Amino acid sequence: MTEGWPDRVAAGALEFWRRRVSFVESAESVEFDGIFVAATKLAEDLNAAFVEREPTNAAVAVAAAETWILDRGWPLGLELEDARQPAVEAAAAGAGFEPVFRRPVMALSLSDLRLNRPPDGVEIRAARPEDIAALRSIETACFGTSPAVTERFIPPSSLETPGLSTFVAVSDDLVVASAAASRHREAVGIFGVATLPGSRGRGIGTAITAHAASSARGEAEFAWLNPTVEAGGLYERMGFRTLSEWSIWLRE
Repeated sequence: MTEGWPDRVAAGALEFWRRRVSFVESAESVEFDGIFVAATKLAEDLNAAFVEREPTNAAVAVAAAETWILDRGWPLGLELEDARQPAVEAAAAGAGFEPVFRRPVMALSLSDLRLNRPPDGVEIRAARPEDIAALRSIETACFGTSPAVTERFIPPSSLETPGLSTFVAVSDDLVVASAAASRHREAVGIFGVATLPGSRGRGIGTAITAHAASSARGEAEFAWLNPTVEAGGLYERMGFRTLSEWSIWLRE
C-alpha cells in the first residue's frame, strides 16, 4: 500500500521548500545537477538542499551547492532520506559533512484518517489575512523564532501560495494553534503544527492536524509529516506510522 510513497514524500519536501522560497522576501534558489538549494537568508533558518534527481557527479554538485550558499554568507544543510542517495551521502561525507539531526517521516492513508472534533468552544478554519499577527506570535512562542525573522517568514502572501493551505484554531476569539498543508503529487505534507502553551492538553493539536490532512481529500492519497521525537507519540495515536528516516547533514 505504501509503495512509491517515499518518492512522493521526497518530491513533496522539495516542493514545500520551493513554495517557501517563493514567499520569503529576498530568498533565492538554484539547482546544481539535480541538487536543489534554497537560501531563505533568515538568520535562524537552515538554508537547505534537497536531491531532485541523482547527480551526474555528486561530488561536484555538492561542492557547487555549498559554494553558492557560502557566497551568500550562509552554511549549507543537506536534507537526505537515509540510504536513498548513497552517491550524494558519500560525496557529502567526503566533503566533511555529517548527519547531525535525524527525524522520521510518518505517513497515514487518508482513507484511514479519523477526524477529531475540536474541544467545545474551539473552531478550526482556514487562516485569513487578519490572522497573520497571531500566526507570527505562535511561531515565536512555540518555535522560539525571533519576531524579526517571523515577520519575513510569515508574510501575508504565504496565505496565497498555490498548493499551500494554512489553518488556525480559534478559542474565545483568539488564535491558539496553527498548521499548514502542502499538497503535491497526490500526497499532503503537514508542517508547523503548533499550539500555544496555555491551550495544550485539550486535543487541539490532534484536531488541527487531522483537519489540515483531511483538507486534501480528493486530491491526495496519504498525509505525511516530519515530527520531532516529542511529538511522535501524538501522531502514532492518530494512526501515522514511520515510513522512512531523514537526516540533515551539516559540516561541523
